[in-house]
Amino acid sequence: MLEPAGRAEALIENLADGILILDTEGVIRWSAASVRRQGLTPEALLGRPAGETLHGGEAARFQAGLAEALSNPGTAITVKALRVLGADGRTRRSDDTLTFLPDTEGINGVLLALRSYRERAAGETEEQLRQVVRLSHIGVFDHDHLTGAIYWSPEIRRIYGWGETEPVTMTNPRQTSTANTWNLIHPQDREMVQGFVARAHAVDGDGLFDVEYRIIRRDGELRWLSTRAQTFFVSEGAARHPVRTVGAVQDITARKHTERQIELMQMSVDRCSTAIYWVNSQAEVTYANDSACHSLGLEREELIGRRVWEFDPDFPPAVWKAAWDQAKRNSFVRIQSRHRRKDGDLFPIDILGTYLRFDDEELIFVFVQDITEREQAERELRLMHAAIEKSHTPFFSISPAGRIIYANEHACRSLGYTREELLGKGTWDIDPSYPFETQTQAWEQVRDYATMRFESSHRRKDGTFIPVEVTSNYFSFKDEQYALAFAQDITERKNSERALRWSEERLQQVVLVYNIGLFEHDHLTNGVYWSPELRKYLRIGPDDPVSVELFQPAIHPDDLQKVSQSIALAHSPGGDGRYSLQHRILHPDGTIHWVDTRSQTVFEGEGTARHAVRTVGAMVDITARVEAEEALRHSLHEKETLLREVHHRVKNNLQIIASLLHFQAKKVRDPEDLAAFSEGRNRLRSMILVHEKLYQSRDLSRIDFGSYIRALARDLQRSYLTTGRNVGVRVTADTFALPIESAVPCGMILCELLTNVFKYAFPDGRSGTADVSVTAAGGHMHLNVSDDGVGLPQDFDPEHSTSFGWQLIRNLTAQLGGTAEIVRGEGTQVAISFPRGPVPS
Repeated sequence: MLEPAGRAEALIENLADGILILDTEGVIRWSAASVRRQGLTPEALLGRPAGETLHGGEAARFQAGLAEALSNPGTAITVKALRVLGADGRTRRSDDTLTFLPDTEGINGVLLALRSYRERAAGETEEQLRQVVRLSHIGVFDHDHLTGAIYWSPEIRRIYGWGETEPVTMTNPRQTSTANTWNLIHPQDREMVQGFVARAHAVDGDGLFDVEYRIIRRDGELRWLSTRAQTFFVSEGAARHPVRTVGAVQDITARKHTERQIELMQMSVDRCSTAIYWVNSQAEVTYANDSACHSLGLEREELIGRRVWEFDPDFPPAVWKAAWDQAKRNSFVRIQSRHRRKDGDLFPIDILGTYLRFDDEELIFVFVQDITEREQAERELRLMHAAIEKSHTPFFSISPAGRIIYANEHACRSLGYTREELLGKGTWDIDPSYPFETQTQAWEQVRDYATMRFESSHRRKDGTFIPVEVTSNYFSFKDEQYALAFAQDITERKNSERALRWSEERLQQVVLVYNIGLFEHDHLTNGVYWSPELRKYLRIGPDDPVSVELFQPAIHPDDLQKVSQSIALAHSPGGDGRYSLQHRILHPDGTIHWVDTRSQTVFEGEGTARHAVRTVGAMVDITARVEAEEALRHSLHEKETLLREVHHRVKNNLQIIASLLHFQAKKVRDPEDLAAFSEGRNRLRSMILVHEKLYQSRDLSRIDFGSYIRALARDLQRSYLTTGRNVGVRVTADTFALPIESAVPCGMILCELLTNVFKYAFPDGRSGTADVSVTAAGGHMHLNVSDDGVGLPQDFDPEHSTSFGWQLIRNLTAQLGGTAEIVRGEGTQVAISFPRGPVPS
């Protein structure tokens, strides 16, 4: 038995009339086998204009009928007595009936029936037309406005779910009767349909009705219908009124569902967050969705028609051709590339292209994913992995069973294992503090606390241990659990803590041994701490409260102002915060103690906002030291007085000896003997002058050597003026102190050198000048005596002279650890150089 579709096809093929379907341009799109009865070949008709192909010279009449049919959808327009030129060359007559059935399933165009030009029963033709309409699922209706009679074809009744014999009513749309056809129209479409009906029935309109709308049948099923109708009018002007409406109804529910799916699919593609392109074989973009346009910063109109290489610099024509061939060969292609935005920026992409052929056109359906964030994430992941791998902190990843599943380079190196040796070991293998038996409990702790930090010891491969601080973090990933552990080697920290602990212990011992009192003052809270030693100094009980104000009454009244000023200066924002002062404290029992207090104040802020926040200091009782220093000063004063008296007495004794020599010289008549007495008295004068300077000096161990040589030169010059020697002496001397051990021999050397000048440099009453200079440089003394006299005799050798004066000069220079240099010429120059300090014995 034939299926319904098969029966319909058999019926159409066996109709007496030839059936064709034309598009709106009159081109034949389909032809039934029944056209052979008109002498036509179905295969030769497809794609050809019906008017020219069928009727030749009468094509104009056919085109007029076609135009009328297109203007009256659903209305059969008949053009009579047309000549048909058959394939066999014979001419036949036919009546052509054209019915425009737009959007009609199976037709969707103009239905053309070629009827042989001979008398035929009207009922037979109408029946055949009914069969065609039924097989095309088109419902036909006819409404007589004058009588109100309505005809619904069986097909339209089926579409509406209306009974075969049930009367059809078209009453007021506002009437709620279930028998009212209006109530089947979807509530949201009723007003629209009513508006179209009103326009079709309007006396000044064209009577056309063409609308798509929904109905809800009485069985609850929703259907989409397409209704096209033509209303006919009579009379003209104000008397014009509708008399008949003829139309066709087609169930387009399946088409609407398909269109909706297509719309949903198109909307999904258009609004997909992934960029989507259609690209043809010429690399032209034929379609691009919203994401594609947005990613490139282009409007759709700008992007459609562009070649791929215009926005993908990695796909020049040659590369594109290779990619196209690969996609065509493998049905798909996947590659990474870059796209260039309208502003010139490049961004990385992942391309997945699928090759397909559609309507004889080759295309690639392309998904493009912006992988900027993914590449950034991958880069960060690589950086993180590299950072962990190259980190100087040992890093482990541990499974719930306590097995090491990852260890970085430093972890392996710190324990002395290779990575292969370390992976798979249990945590108990490297940390004996957590044996295997406690692994389950340890894992539960890690999981419960999420983050743990503890100190332990790790055992190296060689058996030695290193102290570590372990930070363990629990996390799960894809239903797998891990613990990430960082093990910081704290050997140096432990050593530092041990050293700090020992230092603190030593400091405590020092504080106890030296009885140092410590204090601390928080300026923000005004909190004060006094150590037990400080409480003892200030006579404060161990449990008594302390404050800054308790310190002031303990200060000796005579030192109070000095202490207050020093504290204010230390706390001043403009200072360095240092405080160092020795002062007295007065105890309630009247006893006085000396203390040495030192502190440092810490500041915060800058400029005018700088303020003191904390002061830390120490106080030491120095009463015994002050008393000892006072006793030492008293003893030293006594010794200085005694030493000064000794110098005074030595000077007086030497002066007495010089006076005795002076009186003894008065009895001497021999000039040489007299000169010897005078020279001896001068030598004594150099020593007397040293002791006189020491007696007058505040420092009893040193004298001002510049002042000394000036006085000595002046005395020697005065001594030789009495002998008629007219020799001027110029003295140039730096101001510096010289110890007595160096001053006495240096003064005697100068005495001998000036005596030689006075005696020998200017014979026969000649006059001249002697220059004396004393300088200090580089830790050495430089004594220089020169004159403009006759100079030394050529045969005189100072180094080997047996005279008492030159022997004394050589010996004293050696005693000072110095050197002597003699320059001959016009006059004589003697330069003596020796260290400033005393020469060690």
